[in-house]
Amino acid sequence: MITQTWAAENLYCLSCGEPRLRPTREGQAVVDFRCAACDSPYQLKSQRRRFRRRILDSAYGTMKTAISRGEAPSFLLMQYDPARLHVQELSGIPGFFLSVSALEERRPLSASARRAGWVGCNILLDRLPPDARVFAVAQGQARPSAVVRGEWARFKVLDRVNEESQGWAVDVLRCVRRLGDEFSLNEIYAFDGDLQELHPQNRNVPKSANSCRSLVMWESLSSSGGGDTDCVLRRCNRTLKPGPRPWQKGSYSSREPSVGFSSRSPPT
Repeated sequence: MITQTWAAENLYCLSCGEPRLRPTREGQAVVDFRCAACDSPYQLKSQRRRFRRRILDSAYGTMKTAISRGEAPSFLLMQYDPARLHVQELSGIPGFFLSVSALEERRPLSASARRAGWVGCNILLDRLPPDARVFAVAQGQARPSAVVRGEWARFKVLDRVNEESQGWAVDVLRCVRRLGDEFSLNEIYAFDGDLQELHPQNRNVPKSANSCRSLVMWESLSSSGGGDTDCVLRRCNRTLKPGPRPWQKGSYSSREPSVGFSSRSPPT
């Protein structure tokens, strides 16, 4: 497909900056590209419309196993304009932001289907914090690769914790993003029910406040100066503000990568 060709010719590794991604062999489960330098795996999804609530993905069991083993690929979400043969939007979701709680099991294929009984899955974008989407192309223009890599690396520490802690931290961050710049301990505890439903094995739901403090520390930001937990929480959303959105003035450049398709064949 032309979108795969464009990715192979234009995309760099969002993790380490390697200039090219290497296509995997056709039919390989879960992974479409790998970085030759750092071995980061990527899966490309492309469509004409913007990505909204969910991403249609591969076999549920395969993806769940990959997440549990810390081997989930990073997703590349491409929206293109078929009339102009132009990439309108390209965002990446680091694999370390994916957790089982963001995975939706689909119904098995019917008995009359060619792959009867096969169970696919969806990635639920609304189960991820806004920090999880890093834009390389926005409004048809490429953003500077250094800015993109900086946003990608911001929460890379999640790649170094176990799956349970990783999923817990991502879900707490998603809850924090739903609050304003200042919030109280009680407002964090209001999410206890949602967090317990997503993490039934975790009997320490009140640790959500400590997770907020951990997120501050992961950013190498000081949480001193106030002493009490509420003070830390009031500052948490301010110190962990997402980077500038790609559509904000001055946040993108048209220099890299090329956003046009080199072939005149319509994207598929």
